[in-house]
Amino acid sequence: MKRSIKVFRFKVLNASLVGRKLPVFFMFLIHAFYASASSGINERTRFSSHQVSADSVVLSFDNDLSIPVTVNLSLALDNLEGEYMSDFTVTVPAKRRRYPLARFKKPEPAKPYQCSYTWKIVMGDVSQVPDLDYLYLLPFQKRSSYKVSQGPGGAISHKDIFAYDFAMPVGTPIIAARDGIIAAVKSDSSIGGPFSVYANDANFISIYHTDGTIANYFHLKKDGVVVKEGQEVKRGDLIGYSGSTGFSSGPHLHFEVVRPGPDFENNQSIVFNWDTSGTGSKKTIRGYR
Repeated sequence: MKRSIKVFRFKVLNASLVGRKLPVFFMFLIHAFYASASSGINERTRFSSHQVSADSVVLSFDNDLSIPVTVNLSLALDNLEGEYMSDFTVTVPAKRRRYPLARFKKPEPAKPYQCSYTWKIVMGDVSQVPDLDYLYLLPFQKRSSYKVSQGPGGAISHKDIFAYDFAMPVGTPIIAARDGIIAAVKSDSSIGGPFSVYANDANFISIYHTDGTIANYFHLKKDGVVVKEGQEVKRGDLIGYSGSTGFSSGPHLHFEVVRPGPDFENNQSIVFNWDTSGTGSKKTIRGYR
């Protein structure tokens, strides 16, 4: 079973690259994480067009993020021909500059070219298949026990997602539920409350896994993140401390696993199970709905 949720928000922009002599044009992406204003992503990814010879043009992409992104483009070309003439999708690896998305030839080299396009982008690789059999470690220390204040499908804020809220005191140590790479963090917020106006004020950690899924740990306390973007973490490593920042009615940890949706519009909320024994046995934890 899969549910849809807009975990990452983004805008679709129109871009028009009009080629002249040795042109370089940049269109910056505008992104926003769920519960984060921008996380600096708009400043760290960009398109560029380069005329590499009299009759050759390359459309490339910079990805300064620590995880891959998948880009979908719809093209409208004038005086350009290439492998892609309309819609196409490319996954750009992490930390790449001028990664070639498409190469074109100018049938009439002496004339200007135009490459107009619309695009969408999601964090991660949409072609990867989630490992639905993986058992996640509970995101708090062993021999600890916390009430599930809201479970999957909960009426308060989980109606369309598979997620767990664990009620716990501010400052409770939070551990990684699975090996991965820190995709993004926010830790500078000190405010929160039971109103949606606080949605962008939640401190969080997002961890990217080898199967393309992302685990989100929300509502951490101010300065309660002890990992950095790009850092590799192992299952069970300390990553932060719980809090009540953002859209929150009280101290708790919100945990969910998502993957980028193939429609580039909605990320998919992944149904998962917990390894509650540490030995690989499966258990579903029920909460209030």
